[in-house]
Amino acid sequence: GIAVQGSVDGEGKVSLYNHYIDGWRDVPLCEIIEKRYGRTAFVQHDPLSIALYEQWDKNYLHEQDIILIRLAFGIGMGYIHNKAAINRR
Repeated sequence: GIAVQGSVDGEGKVSLYNHYIDGWRDVPLCEIIEKRYGRTAFVQHDPLSIALYEQWDKNYLHEQDIILIRLAFGIGMGYIHNKAAINRR
């Protein structure tokens, strides 16, 4: 898995936008990684990766819904609904 800042497509394959890298638009990160390393890959917004880690590390695996709000250089959110990560634009 690849955690990125900015927007990610709903299928977890393309990094749509990253405010911190000029010209970063519609970058097919999964395709690049899969071709380079021959492994299946997925990409997700970094707060969702943090929410998944917190779910596992803090033993919240029994929780149905988790929302993580990340305040850093901007505001990001990771959302887990019915124990499944939601990857939204």
